[in-house]
Amino acid sequence: MVYLIASGRLSGGEHTGSRQASIYIVEDNPAVCDVITLTLQDLGFQVPGCSSSGEDAIEKIGRIMPDLVLMDIALPGISGIDAF
Repeated sequence: MVYLIASGRLSGGEHTGSRQASIYIVEDNPAVCDVITLTLQDLGFQVPGCSSSGEDAIEKIGRIMPDLVLMDIALPGISGIDAF
């Protein structure tokens, strides 16, 4: 299950000619993170990174400021729900 946090309107840049929206992924399974990353990139989105824990995500998202966060809610340590 995933939890989405979005700011503003999202679109894939290559399809609209506008700036690519950035989507940060928080997922503890590396294979799932890779599949999501490749899929989003194929759709024209920028993926600035992937965190495997809520603690790491909080630090990186605060610095990167993506347009959207795609977050697994069942994470080791702090859960995806508690992270935000």
